[in-house]
Amino acid sequence: MKKPDFKKTASELKALSDRDRALKELINSEKSLQDTACQALKKLRLEAALKSLKEMPLQALNASKQGIRISALEAAGFSNVGELVGMKLSDIERIKGIGGSGAQAIKTTLKEIEDTVYGNTKARLSASESPGSIASISALYKIIHAEPLLKKAAELYSKYHTPIEKAAQNAQAIKNTFFWFFSSNNKKEQAVNGEKKVNALFTGSFLPEADNLIKLHRECLSVKDEAAFSDFKERPAFYYSALEALSEKISSIKEIADIREKIKSDVPEELAKEVESYELSLDGFKASLRPYQAFGARYALHQQRVLLGDEMGLGKTVQALATMQDLYNKGKRRFVVICPASVLINWVREIGSFSSLTPLLIRDDKIADNSREWSKSGGIAVVNFEGLQKFLDLLPAETKADMTVVDEAHYIKNPAAKRTKAASTVLNFSENILLMSGTPLENRIEEMKNLISMLDSGIAKKIQSTEDSWSGEGFRKKIAPVYLRRNREDVLTELPELIEKDEICPVNSAEKEAYKKDLDAGDFMGMRQVSFKNVANESSSKLKRILELCEEAGEQGRKILIFSFFKNTLLMVKSALGDRTLKTIDGSLSSAERQEILDEFTKSKPGTVLLSQIVAGGTGLNVQAASVVILCEPQIKPSLETQAIARSYRMGQLNSVLVYRMMSDDTIDEYIRNMLKEKQEIFDKFADDSEMADVAGKNWITEAVKEQQKIFSGEGPAAIPNLGVSDKSTPAAGTLCTGSDTNPDLGSSEKAPVV
Repeated sequence: MKKPDFKKTASELKALSDRDRALKELINSEKSLQDTACQALKKLRLEAALKSLKEMPLQALNASKQGIRISALEAAGFSNVGELVGMKLSDIERIKGIGGSGAQAIKTTLKEIEDTVYGNTKARLSASESPGSIASISALYKIIHAEPLLKKAAELYSKYHTPIEKAAQNAQAIKNTFFWFFSSNNKKEQAVNGEKKVNALFTGSFLPEADNLIKLHRECLSVKDEAAFSDFKERPAFYYSALEALSEKISSIKEIADIREKIKSDVPEELAKEVESYELSLDGFKASLRPYQAFGARYALHQQRVLLGDEMGLGKTVQALATMQDLYNKGKRRFVVICPASVLINWVREIGSFSSLTPLLIRDDKIADNSREWSKSGGIAVVNFEGLQKFLDLLPAETKADMTVVDEAHYIKNPAAKRTKAASTVLNFSENILLMSGTPLENRIEEMKNLISMLDSGIAKKIQSTEDSWSGEGFRKKIAPVYLRRNREDVLTELPELIEKDEICPVNSAEKEAYKKDLDAGDFMGMRQVSFKNVANESSSKLKRILELCEEAGEQGRKILIFSFFKNTLLMVKSALGDRTLKTIDGSLSSAERQEILDEFTKSKPGTVLLSQIVAGGTGLNVQAASVVILCEPQIKPSLETQAIARSYRMGQLNSVLVYRMMSDDTIDEYIRNMLKEKQEIFDKFADDSEMADVAGKNWITEAVKEQQKIFSGEGPAAIPNLGVSDKSTPAAGTLCTGSDTNPDLGSSEKAPVV
């Protein structure tokens, strides 16, 4: 029996043990990362609270009628409550005119004010580079980027820890050559086998995998603040989710209870406990669910047939995708999404972005092929209301759906409508049903009753349209098993006020024909007006989606701000919206006229729309009255969009701001949007009046037009990535874009902005 190489085996075993121990330490680092983040977030909250206190006048100290001498504090140089925070009682006593009893009254009142302000202040992440915000973002970066590493480390440790221990035990049965000569054959055989196992582990994949994880984890923990801040600006949703996951650790018991109650809405306590105990299986899901979203997904899965009425912007789509991912992971395979034509592409994109399921677009020439593919292999069939009946006609009679999601479910509130009948057919052969609508239905009892009847006829029969109302507690209890609605202001208390979304609008034949004319002529500005130029109102897919968004925003008590670079586009939108709009802001108005329009907008009722040219109203205006911003087309210059959004998203805004960018698929819109994402830094540096920007811009425009001409002639790639529904791929982004040619759509005295 050949004697083991004890020295070599000991060296290999040390390497294995070192990595095994390092992996365990890496796994255990999660708590430390969370503790560090919590401390940073508490400081951020204190920072925000102190800012509020510094904005509070000294007169607030006398709200409790303690008789505090404000004049004495003012004479001593104090101007706000924040300046007194942290002062010792003895220091306050030394202020001339205050005295011992006055100082005690100030100290007591200050404590009450501080507690109130801190309790009402949330740790909010923002793009402002304050010390607290940077420290919090850096700490959250480490949690976010370490999470997948910790998961892989746990898997690797679980797989190799026991084999390494057993190999070490066998290999060390004989310590060295001296003991070898005095050991039994069994001991020698054990040592030889141990050597072989140690060597196999040493030369296998464990060490390189462990070393790579340790290296990546080390790099994650040593990230510079600037890199973390840049990552936050690129994908803020990950940070908001991480922040909310820690919210209970930085909140008081009362705050935690309030948050939990708002997440559950009007769901009875017993049912809420059952819902919360449902175990979500989200392997393959590519998004982090916020607590209220996780509850919504569990509620839909536990109850099986529900109406999710969350307010717009709360992520109903993500909740729906989470439910389908859970069912998929548990063996289900066939899913259907029914939605308006205007959001078909959005659904296909988000299925690919957030889940591991395959989207099958049931539209145009792909209806037959994709319908057969769905009935045979499963996936998520995405179909609009108009194409639903044709989809049904193509399916075998015995086909069943594991889940059907109906987006904008208020479209099927009328039982006599054809689309309602078609949707009902699908719902009848679905095991799980999720109806979704952000449009309030609580005060339209008959319409809500119609929707609920598709879910549970027994509950629908209990609803008496003439007696029940949303304000009645009895009504809410009746519908709680099938209806869940949360408001933004209730569940987004820990989140930022800005949510941005690209609205992808499918190009129809009329738009394609008009767009092709501008494309053939090489008319870049004409191409940018896709869906508006030379297209009738009823043929504009963008306009249709804008009307839907305005309707939903108005239903939710919001006002809308719509921007476009082009006057003709705004004229078309104004014509469609009618008396819901005010006078359009453009370059021909004086400052006084603009202010009159803004004053009227501020006083106007919810649902009112303010239209503005982006170059005329994108700067210098304060429009906090609006909480929905719609951009009719992507802008060439990034700062144009940023400045336009900032008209509403600024100090004094009380509501969360929703930003929608209207985009036509497979057109210059997506080319520009992709280019902006990739070239933001270059634009910021060179997009000005310089000769370099001008030359580079003309090159970019030329390249963009050529690329589009290739696409429409069938010679080149499309402007969007392959999502399983197209044979096309993403083109390389061009160089810079600029332009100073006079644009007739801007008015006689205005030129296209240099971009």
